Amino acid sequence: MQAVELYNPNTPNLHLILFASTYSLSEDVNPLNYQLTADDFIVLTQADGQLFYALDPSTTTSLFWALHRLAHYIMKAASHKLHNDPSILFASEGYIPQFYFDRINMCQPDILTIQDQVFLNPLCRYTTRENLSAWYCDFQTIGRLTVQWIQTAQCQTLQLGAGTGWNWEACQGLRLEYPECHLITTGNAEEGGNDSFADDASEWSTEGLDGWSDGELMSEMGEGEGKEMVLHPFESTYAAHYPGFDTFIKQPLIYNG
Repeated sequence: MQAVELYNPNTPNLHLILFASTYSLSEDVNPLNYQLTADDFIVLTQADGQLFYALDPSTTTSLFWALHRLAHYIMKAASHKLHNDPSILFASEGYIPQFYFDRINMCQPDILTIQDQVFLNPLCRYTTRENLSAWYCDFQTIGRLTVQWIQTAQCQTLQLGAGTGWNWEACQGLRLEYPECHLITTGNAEEGGNDSFADDASEWSTEGLDGWSDGELMSEMGEGEGKEMVLHPFESTYAAHYPGFDTFIKQPLIYNG
């Protein structure tokens, strides 16, 4: 319940509170809420002394990029089933039929009209400081209104169901995925998987066969189909005993002791 107090200039009770700024860091890096400062302007002095101004390229690019992404988000939600077919005007040029907006009882957002007419960033030019500030604020307003439009359209789509043709979840999956490639080694990456694999292979090729003759290796393999042994054509013991034997003629290998 509110109470009425009598004001006395000798003992004023103003109920003052500490000043708290509502401008946060997230807003400072958000191009839709960013407030221009003197550091964002580039000054060009003409020969006659007249001054022209331009905005910093990063400042203009970030805002124009945000507007493009908002328009792209809306178009993908409407053309989620057709965006893979470049022959359809709906998909190739981002055209959305009016009946799509009628289904959710909403008007087409202004950002789509601007997107069709503006191809170059209009903020990248030299003019007066007042013009740049006004244009920048106007584009910010369009962006913020677009965010509100998307939020309202999402609620309308949720209430009306899937028959509207809008699919806002499809926009969440349009990201570039990077395949994972796994290197198979005998050790882990911290222990140097490639080195351990090379060391183990070298150890197996030398120490693993020490003390074994070709006959013993063949007897260990046993008999049966699919159990054939391929010996080195020059370095094996059999090749040393029978240097004239051609291992590439695919004749049976006979062990004569």
